[in-house]
Amino acid sequence: MERTERLSTSVTEETKQRFRIRAAQKGMNMSEYLRELVLQDIDDGDEEGNANQAKMAQTAD
Repeated sequence: MERTERLSTSVTEETKQRFRIRAAQKGMNMSEYLRELVLQDIDDGDEEGNANQAKMAQTAD
């Protein structure tokens, strides 16, 4: 799937430096590491979200 959308945020210089180091420790650049973190969080949230959506659907009537 082609990646065409961007996410951005502002952090302190220290946070960026620590993030860069952590990405390097994992053998990734910062973009790869951030992408992995986002996808992991979304996947984890989907599992929780599906259960919540099922509960909401039952009470929606």
